[in-house]
Amino acid sequence: MTRAAHHPPPLPMSPEEYQKWRLQLWSQRGPNVATPTYEELLPCYKAALERCKSQVSRPPPPPPPQPAPPPPASVVDAMAAAVRAGAEEPFYVVDLEAAKRKLSEWREALPEVVPHYAVKCNGDPALLLTLASEGACFDCASAAEIRQVRSLGVPASRIVYANPIKQPCSRCRRSRPGMSIIITRLRP
Repeated sequence: MTRAAHHPPPLPMSPEEYQKWRLQLWSQRGPNVATPTYEELLPCYKAALERCKSQVSRPPPPPPPQPAPPPPASVVDAMAAAVRAGAEEPFYVVDLEAAKRKLSEWREALPEVVPHYAVKCNGDPALLLTLASEGACFDCASAAEIRQVRSLGVPASRIVYANPIKQPCSRCRRSRPGMSIIITRLRP
């Protein structure tokens, strides 16, 4: 008797196809070599065949849940992922460490100059708080900007009120005691 080469079964298969394939496989080796029918199989092989047939006839189990994607490596990665996912809200990226480095570079390059950050450029609270904690001074052009910077604990001595059009409101005057005021006057 020549042995047929063992080939993996074509999947998926019905229980009947599985039984036929398994009988063929068993007929090529072991104590079942001379067993032509199912009824002549040893009981242990019958039990194994029935168990396997019941498993083959079941629908496949659902795939295991996919692990959550790893968190983005940076804020920029998170925003890029949000854009790819269809986010439409406008946003901007502020690198607070870069802001600290730039302030430090300014101070090293021009130690005799005291830089004042123009709040009107970007009044993001995280940026202002970062600069305030680094001892930065601020250029404010409105009472709202003055209040915003003062709410971070910045003393008036580190604020310059530098709007060419001064607001006469008492609220603005109350906001700036101890603060420098820059007066710009153009002459013809």
